[in-house]
Formats: sequence, structure tokens, C-alpha cells
Amino acid sequence: MKNKIVRGLLILIITILLELLLTTKVNAALSISTSKSTVEPGENFAVTVSVSSNEAGAIYLSANNGTLSSTYIDLMSQASVTITCTAGNSGTISIYASGQVANYDTETEGEQSASKSITIATPTEPITPPSDNTSGNSNNNTSTGSGTSGSSSSSTNTTKPKEEEKSNDSTLKELVIEGYELYPVFDANTKEYNIRVTNDITSINVIPTVNNSKASYTIEGTTNELLVGKNVITVVVTAEDGTTSNYVINVTREREGLNVQYIKIYYIDETGVKKELLLNPEFSTEIFEYTLTDLSYLVSKLEVEVATNLEQAQIEVEGNEKLVDGTNTITVTVTVPSESEEEADEVLTYKIMVNKEKEPVVTLIGQIKNWYNNNTQQILTGALMLCSVALGGLTVYLITDYKKYRMLIKKVAEITKMNNADVVNVEETDNTNQELLEEMQNNASETEIKTRGKHF
Repeated sequence: MKNKIVRGLLILIITILLELLLTTKVNAALSISTSKSTVEPGENFAVTVSVSSNEAGAIYLSANNGTLSSTYIDLMSQASVTITCTAGNSGTISIYASGQVANYDTETEGEQSASKSITIATPTEPITPPSDNTSGNSNNNTSTGSGTSGSSSSSTNTTKPKEEEKSNDSTLKELVIEGYELYPVFDANTKEYNIRVTNDITSINVIPTVNNSKASYTIEGTTNELLVGKNVITVVVTAEDGTTSNYVINVTREREGLNVQYIKIYYIDETGVKKELLLNPEFSTEIFEYTLTDLSYLVSKLEVEVATNLEQAQIEVEGNEKLVDGTNTITVTVTVPSESEEEADEVLTYKIMVNKEKEPVVTLIGQIKNWYNNNTQQILTGALMLCSVALGGLTVYLITDYKKYRMLIKKVAEITKMNNADVVNVEETDNTNQELLEEMQNNASETEIKTRGKHF
């Protein structure tokens, strides 16, 4: 029974050890190497941080009893990066690196770390040898004679070494901005410098070198996330006795370059419709002179639309109004004011040439034709109304004439009936006939007058 229990415990222990071995994180890919294993106080040495060729990551650094030129390393596009470390006064420098590292082959990512220790050598203090204050032949330290003993007196005076005076040198021997030149040229006694970087640069590498090995330095201000405009970075140098000096670096990161995205020209035609005129050649930021097709003499003003990539850009347009016959020049000026008095404004100027046609000379016939063309609708409406009135009058006239002719025919029929009667009153007949004849003559006269009026 006891053997079974022991065997079970052994199996459990082995299982736990295997699980621990399988789940243990291996950080062998991230490594730190140094150019020296032992350094003197204040001495600069190189620190190289690297990962495997199939890995990449963002690594953060720290140093105990030492100053690093950078605390962040980007290992995305390169397998290793070398920076500078300045040793402290004594003891041991512990450099520690950690960060997320991705493996391209296994497509995995995890936290990795590495460390490295460097010894700071302690300088040997000089020791003053003891002075010999004995006299005579006491160096033999012997005595002669009988019954008596001789003695010698000797004394040793040991002097304590004089304490070495601490250095107050807080100057730099060299100040380097990797990839850039300082203005003015570096001098240990010049405490302020300037550099300018393009808009795409967001970080710089500052590498100071102290003049005295027992001095140290720190870098204040961001070097990794430069803002657009002025950035102030200060290198504070501390001497052995605590004296400090500040070296100021003004880093100006340029803003994004000014670009004009488009220029568009419009005019309003006779019907009130907005139409675009095409530039020749097609618009491009780098082309500054253009022409437009000939413009109608009826157009006196053009609308100009300009778009830029910067909100602070100021746009001024001249020459697009009160266009004259012949050649007109439209000037588009885009300005971005400078951020300091030392810099000039950024200005882009574009010129657009447009030819306006002359107004043609119009004769009387041409004026009538133009009037007809411009008033065609009104003329047609008036003619239609006139025709309607005439047709109405003709209709009334025909209806009136038709009634009179019917009355005349009726009278003639009555006369005929009277002539055929058996008993006729001659007197009454004569009178009646006379009245009918007069009425027929009157009707005939009215008909002739109306007929002549028609022909006339």
C-alpha cells in the first residue's frame, strides 16, 4: 500500500514538472550586448539590443546607475539597434530591456525581456609611503656590551592620503544629433543650438559626450514624438561636485507643405445656369499658368473656386470681375502665414488668361432680327389673339347678312303671291310695290357698299 502511495506521488510530481516546463516563457530571442564589460566612472560605451532575424518588436530600456541616450528602440525594420550609455560614479550598471516581440514564422507574439550588468571600476587611490625618522645606526637595531643591554629608539610617522578635490567640470566634449548638423557649430561654451527637420521626421537621436569622465548627463524633453513647430530639448550636465550646465537644442519640425488641390472657374449663362470653364492644361499644383476658352461678350464676371490642404491658407482672387473685351488676367494667390518672424510666408501664385469676345456691331435689320428672336413668344401670342378677334368679327358679320337676305327673299315671295291674286287693289298694289321697290333698292345699296368694303 505504501509503495502505491509513493508511486502516485512521483507520477503527480513528474506531471507538474512537465507542465511547468511546457508553459515556461523563453526569452532567448531578445538580447543585450555591450562594447565593454568594465568601464570607468562617466565613461561612454555602446549598448546593442537585438532580436532574431525572423522577429520584430518595440523595446523599452532602463538603466540603473547609468544614463541611456534613448529609452525606446524600434526593432520593426531592423534586427538590432545600438545606443550610448554613460556610466555612473561607482558600483554596477544594470541595463534592462523588455517589450512585445512578434515571430513571423510562428505568427505569435509575446512579452520578452533581457538584462545585462556592467562593472564600474573604482579608481585606485595613491598611498603615501611611511617616512623613516630613526637616527644614528639604529637601523641595526642591536646592542653590545656586557651586562648591559643597548637599545635603539625608532618611530614611524604614516601620513593620511590627501582627499582628491572633486571636479566641477559640467561641460560637454561633443554634442551630436544623429543625421543633422547643429547651428551654430558645437562649442563647449555655447549653450543653445538649432536644427530643422522635415514634417515626416517625428524623432531624433541626441548623443552627448561629457568632457570629464566623472560628470554625467540627462536629456529633458521629448525626442521621440516631435510636434509640428518648435520643440525644446535640454541636455543637463552634472559635474562630480554637483555643478550643472544646460545645453538647449531647439528642434523645429516643419509643417506639411502647402498644396492647392484644385481651381475651378464658373460663369452664369443667359438662362441663369451655372457652367464650368475648363482650364488648359488640366490643373496641377506644380503648374502656375493656364488659359481658358474664349468667353462670350455677354459674360462680365467669373466665379473662382479654390481648395487647399491647409485650413489656415488664405486665398485671394483678382481680375475675375468687370471683364473687358480682349485679354483678361485672373490671379489666384494662396498664402500660409509663417509661424515666426524669422520665416517667410509660404505663397503660391496662379495666373489664368481668358479672352473675352468683342460685342458685335448690329444694323437696323439686325436689331429687328434680334428683337424678333428675343420676343418670338410674345409676337406669336399677339398674332394668335388678333386672328381670334378677326374670326369672331367675321362670324358676326356673316350671321347678320344671312338674316337680311332671308327677309328680302320673304318679301319677294309675298309680292309674287299678290300679283297672282284675283282681286287686286291697284292703289294699294302700287303703294305696296313702290314700298317693296324702295326697300329692295335700299337693300341692294347696302349690299353693294358692304361688298365694296370687303374688296377694299
